[in-house]
Amino acid sequence: MRTSAAAAALAVAIFATTTAALVGEPAHCVWYGQCQKDPVTGHSLNCQYDGPPKPLTDPDGIAVLEKWCPHMVEKLRSSPGGLATCCDSQQLKDMDPNLDMAGVFLQRCPSCMQNFANLVCDYSCRGDQSSFMEVTETEVDEETNRTSVLAVKIFLARAFAEATYDSCKDVSMPSTGQRVMDLICGEWGSRRCSAERWFTFAGDADSNEYVPFTIEYRLDEAPPGGGAPLQPPSTPCAAAPREDSAACSCVDCAAACPAAPPRAKRPAALSDAQVVAIVAGVLFVMIAVPFVVWEYRRASAGKAECSPGGTPAVGQRLAACDASPPPHRRADQDHDPDPVASTSRRHDYLHQPGLVARWGARWEAALEGAFAWWGALCAKWPWLVLLGGVVAVAALASGVPHLEITTDPVRLWAMADSRARLERQYFDETFGPFYRTAQVVLKAKDLPSFRYAPSKKEMEFGPAFNKTFLLEVKKLQNSLEDLAGLEEVCVAPIREQGSVPMPDECAVLSVWGYFQNSEDLFNAVEVDPRGYIISYIDQLLSCAHNPVSVECLAQWGGPVEPTAVFSGFLSDNAEPEDGAENEGLHPFHRATGVVITFVLRNHADPEKNAAALDWEKRFLEFMDNWDANERPNFIEVSYTAERAVEDALAAGSRADAPTVAVSYIVMVAYVAVALGRPARNMYNLLVGGGATLGLGGVALVLGAVAAAAGTFGYADVAATLVVLEVIPFLALAVGVDNAFILAAAVERERARAGEAAAAPSRIGRAVGRAGPSLLLASASECCCFLLGALSTMPAVRAFALFAGLALALAFVLQCSCFVALLTLDARRRAARRLDLCCCFHAPKPAPPHDVHAPQEGLLRRLFRSALAPALLRRRRTRAVVVVAFVALLCLSLAAAPRMRVGLDQELAVPERSSLARYFRTLKEDLAVGPPVYFVVRNGPDYSDPLVQDLLCGGARCRPDSLTAQIHSASKNAEESYIARPAASWLDDYFDWSAISDCCRKGVNGTFCPHETLSCKPCKIQLDPVVRRPINILIFEKYLPFFLRDNPSMQCAKAGHAAYANAVVLKGSAVGASYFMTFHTVLRTSEDYFHALAAARDLSANITRTINNVLAAAGRAPEEPYEVFPYSVFYVFYEQYLTMWTDAIFSLGISLMAVFIVSFVLLGFDVGSALVIVITITMIIIDLLGMMYWWDISLNAVSLVNLVMAVGISVEFCSHTVHAFAKSSETTRTRRAEDALVNMGTSVFSGITLTKFVGIIVLAFAQSRIFQVFYFRMYLGIVMFGAAHGLVFLPVFLSYVGPTPRPRTPAPKDILMLPSSADPSAADPEAKE
Repeated sequence: MRTSAAAAALAVAIFATTTAALVGEPAHCVWYGQCQKDPVTGHSLNCQYDGPPKPLTDPDGIAVLEKWCPHMVEKLRSSPGGLATCCDSQQLKDMDPNLDMAGVFLQRCPSCMQNFANLVCDYSCRGDQSSFMEVTETEVDEETNRTSVLAVKIFLARAFAEATYDSCKDVSMPSTGQRVMDLICGEWGSRRCSAERWFTFAGDADSNEYVPFTIEYRLDEAPPGGGAPLQPPSTPCAAAPREDSAACSCVDCAAACPAAPPRAKRPAALSDAQVVAIVAGVLFVMIAVPFVVWEYRRASAGKAECSPGGTPAVGQRLAACDASPPPHRRADQDHDPDPVASTSRRHDYLHQPGLVARWGARWEAALEGAFAWWGALCAKWPWLVLLGGVVAVAALASGVPHLEITTDPVRLWAMADSRARLERQYFDETFGPFYRTAQVVLKAKDLPSFRYAPSKKEMEFGPAFNKTFLLEVKKLQNSLEDLAGLEEVCVAPIREQGSVPMPDECAVLSVWGYFQNSEDLFNAVEVDPRGYIISYIDQLLSCAHNPVSVECLAQWGGPVEPTAVFSGFLSDNAEPEDGAENEGLHPFHRATGVVITFVLRNHADPEKNAAALDWEKRFLEFMDNWDANERPNFIEVSYTAERAVEDALAAGSRADAPTVAVSYIVMVAYVAVALGRPARNMYNLLVGGGATLGLGGVALVLGAVAAAAGTFGYADVAATLVVLEVIPFLALAVGVDNAFILAAAVERERARAGEAAAAPSRIGRAVGRAGPSLLLASASECCCFLLGALSTMPAVRAFALFAGLALALAFVLQCSCFVALLTLDARRRAARRLDLCCCFHAPKPAPPHDVHAPQEGLLRRLFRSALAPALLRRRRTRAVVVVAFVALLCLSLAAAPRMRVGLDQELAVPERSSLARYFRTLKEDLAVGPPVYFVVRNGPDYSDPLVQDLLCGGARCRPDSLTAQIHSASKNAEESYIARPAASWLDDYFDWSAISDCCRKGVNGTFCPHETLSCKPCKIQLDPVVRRPINILIFEKYLPFFLRDNPSMQCAKAGHAAYANAVVLKGSAVGASYFMTFHTVLRTSEDYFHALAAARDLSANITRTINNVLAAAGRAPEEPYEVFPYSVFYVFYEQYLTMWTDAIFSLGISLMAVFIVSFVLLGFDVGSALVIVITITMIIIDLLGMMYWWDISLNAVSLVNLVMAVGISVEFCSHTVHAFAKSSETTRTRRAEDALVNMGTSVFSGITLTKFVGIIVLAFAQSRIFQVFYFRMYLGIVMFGAAHGLVFLPVFLSYVGPTPRPRTPAPKDILMLPSSADPSAADPEAKE
């Protein structure tokens, strides 16, 4: 790579290979022949000559003139003097290889090459040189007494200079994706180059070592002797310079690109978020306004009936207009305008049930009877049931050691058959995995900017250019390079296979690469001919603008991209260096920091990465120590390595483990206290406590989780860290809620005459009443999660499977083992044994009401006397609740589409970790995008000219070729996210083949490096028109030579450094290959997945073009050829392309499962099922709105939480709806109040308070992912669930609750009665 840039710079020197001048009249030559060679540079110097042109007779010289100067040959042959020139045959023979060398870079655009050659031909050989050229300095050789030309002025027409520059300015270098002007315009590079700057650098012998003598170009300035400036013929790049050549391609000539079709002016379209916001507003108006009007009319109608002039239609209503009705009648009138009529309608319905109602009633009765029988059975044999449960859990949980925990992020975020994962697999298997990196970002702290004047202009330089800062950077870089084993694991682009690794061959991207890692070069100070001081700052700035120049190449042989080594220069107030002329140029001089990147080899086999992992570990340990103990105060540092993310996640999990443990301990402690009886006295505290029961219930839940994990361990289904973090929370939420409901049911169930408190019949009746509600909730949740396993996202699928099985097992254990625990606890209380210390009796006998009579707790009294009346007995309050919740729903619906999609990397690691600092720096300061590879799968015949035209980017290539389309996309980087044209190995192979000395072979025809002069040139046969290998045999024979040849000054296009891994050979043919470019700077998750989508759109268009063109030519393949894009991040961000679709699908199928299960288990009651689903949908939409307002993005983690929210919301809704449906009260409002008091208290004390106390602890977690996706979302789930389940749902039921079904008595069973076979039924202490 070093010598390739040198060759390009030497090509510039062709402007002055054979120049000298005299001024005289009439016009004549100013030189002829060569006098001597410069002893320092080795360049030939031309002899001063004042005379007429001389005839050219040498056939070899004439051949060169015909090859490069056809316009001159044609003109001279038609003139009286014939082929008379100011250059001899030797000058022409020297000119030929020099023009060939220039052609390596310029011949991609025939017009540029021909314009360039025309200039060289005219000033070198025209017979009237003195009319446009003036000699300004000469030197006399004392030995030969011959005068050599050292400096000249050429008076050149600006129109020609501009035309030539315009034809060459866009010519690209496929290997680097840059422009040729980056090489041949000196410090200006392509972005700041102009015609005048190009010609100035081309003649500056002081700054361009490849120029033999100084040439001062004077544009549009008249020569001193009169006449016109030199103006050779020129051809625009969009036109062919000769009949046998082609115009430049779009890749190398912007004027040759087809004009973009005019964009039709379309009316401004509303975004999806705006449409949803409008729909939400309309929805609110459609619901709230009619509802308020209806409520107002009802209220007015009620007042009118009770006014003095009112005449109720039904006589019984007169009683309701009593001036002072009793309180309960006054409440009824307020919340039900026609209680009598309502009761009458209910009476008629009960006596005339429909077929579905009768079936539903029988089904409910059967369920209640089955649960009553089962509860009595478990209560009769509690120890046997517990033993069976323990054995079953232990058997299933024994599979936990076999459970695989997925930590590979690829397997976590991408399905095995997803497109991104399959393409990644293909790339890794075909070309090898993407390389590993270790990176250090060093930012100057408290160092001021300073002013410096390079190139006559004073500029303000950022603190990254501070000398002390850069020397500290070098010191750190040296220490890192000295870490043992680097040369064994690093990427070395020009290292030959089998050679001994050398540290200086390692690809280390650093600003010190501009000095070849030499402090001597860094400290060197020179004075240029103009008297300006040249220091390290000039070198840095020059290399930042032209990194491929010879003096800027790194020690390992390659260029250092400035965007990869400078940071902090893309600030809003950064100014371009030369105003609008250089629009788009990065202001590197404003950099505030630098970057050091070590590029390491990667392997698909993890075992082969062991050495790299060890070096990365040493790297991270060294940086940790350097940051803590050696870092200067004026430097801020952030760093990472390939293994750093997994290490940080493991460290974060260990750091957050105590927080999570405290969360669960707090929840367990609350459950243990809350399950007990109200502590009205010391006896209730010691005997009536529920600590043992609570701990047993929690143990059952955790046993269910362990059993589910063990089951999947046996089934070889992998789990994820998300599963391990979320499932216990979910199972504990649902399990504790069910435990509270069962305990409350047993507490409320009164013992019949002669029936013991622990009698199986009493326990059975309680289970019969609570069991259908538990089955409704658990079945809904299990179906919800198991259907959620249909999701294509691995994280969601794993969570759904584990959650479904864990909740199913928890339900079985609660309906069996927890019932047994309730029985044993009742026996303990009856026997006056202490809680937690059942071997000890209470000091005094239990009062009768403590043993037999259920006691009303404080929470139930608050619900019955305060919340329920305040919420349901006032019509205005109910109306306000409905309008408020509908408003919240519509606001959340409008906000949801505006929610961000993606997962910021810094959220996954502890906030104060070094990796978190690195992610913030990456987002704020770094300015390099990730590479992207456009992969051509196996199939095309690359030796076929039509296929070549569809892939290459040079002259005669199609304007819609792969390279051309990527080039066009790079011109619209804001939408395509493509930063530069692609590196095309095919174009460089064509150019390499056209240089006679690039390909060499040994005696037996094997490959030789081109620098091995003992080997013979290959003499590749080329097509005379397109200058490509002439046939398939030639193409395939020498392609391996190209891929093994290292670039040098003589052969800049050799492909080993750039393309060694880009082409896979199958035998002698090409199997697969890629064309590499870069994405633009990507900072947010949206940038990443939008870049993926844009690259896929581009590759799809390329694929269509290739197949359509081949089909039109009658050469369609059996299987269409495919081009696909690949970048290392695609597999992680592909999920976000369909995140909203996946979210809607997962949530929709979960809600559908809840509806179906609710419909069946509520006795085919469509109304009740709809009420549950509507309420859950409102909770989920409100949760989505909260995510937007609280800055929680939509990703796999939050989607898992949303699916879990559906399950938990079932707990908040289904029990209340079931209680409403079973209530025997006479009006909807009273039934809603009854359900709220009897079931709402269990929901509030169970799932709400249990989860709330545990969630609060998560706020203190160190990991941001816990703080954002667990604390915030869990808190939202609980708060919205409680608000809807305990406030909105009762009010909603009071308006639209379903009409009660006729009650069918449950079938009687002997187990429902006291049994003499069970001594514990008569004597609670018999079995103690």
